[in-house]
Amino acid sequence: MGISVVRGRVFTERDTADATPVAIVEEALVRKFFPDTDPIGKRIAFEFTGHGPAGRPIWREVVGVVRHVRHYGLVREPANLEVYAPLEQLPIWFVNRRPTMTLFARTPLEPEQLAASIRQVVSGIDRDVPVFSVQTMERYVAQSTEQSRLNMTLLGLFGVLALVLASLGIYGVLSYFVSRRTQEIGIRMALGATKSDVLRLIVGYGMKLTIAGIAIGLAASWAIARSLSALLVGVSPHDPGTFAAIGLLLAAIAFLASYLPGRRATRVDPMITLRAE
Repeated sequence: MGISVVRGRVFTERDTADATPVAIVEEALVRKFFPDTDPIGKRIAFEFTGHGPAGRPIWREVVGVVRHVRHYGLVREPANLEVYAPLEQLPIWFVNRRPTMTLFARTPLEPEQLAASIRQVVSGIDRDVPVFSVQTMERYVAQSTEQSRLNMTLLGLFGVLALVLASLGIYGVLSYFVSRRTQEIGIRMALGATKSDVLRLIVGYGMKLTIAGIAIGLAASWAIARSLSALLVGVSPHDPGTFAAIGLLLAAIAFLASYLPGRRATRVDPMITLRAE
């Protein structure tokens, strides 16, 4: 499965049912039970023979340490400590429960082409062993994240809608601002104000409003972001890069929404304005 080995070794053909019981553990288990020592060669026990005081632990030697992986889902996962055992040294309760086995195969071919061959090989080993639920890893991951992707898609659509409404709101406010101050702008230009001065006035006014709104919005988002942590995978709810990118995007859109009314304001004819006065 491509799980990274941090220390020690992986299982080999020598780890048979008659060999010394061994185990590979994950980093979280090492941090909890072997924080200040090398776990390789140490023994752990998570199963017992018998019941009550007469039960005796079945010790396994730790031969490797691997990275933590998510077995039960990409978003929500129980806080388990993972231990791996060789197939021929399955824990007692697994043997008694006759567990299912998951076969993972890498192939350069189309996965559907390989499924029939796998069924044929398994049938050749034991006809009583059924092969079911054949699917690609991409589809398996997609199914486990389907609800999260739907939630994030809906949130993304609402976010885009809010962005459009915010842009229209800024444009509308500044257009109204320009229409209300047309005479003032004309007088300024008649007294020597350049088009750059007028554009700077309109855009500056819009950006002041935008910066204040972004500051309030980022503060509120930072406060409520933790409630979205269940929908995030591999990203902190308080990721600084995300907050910075959103702030810059809003500022860029607000600048464009301010620039358009500002350009219109620079076309005011000061002579017509003065005659209107």
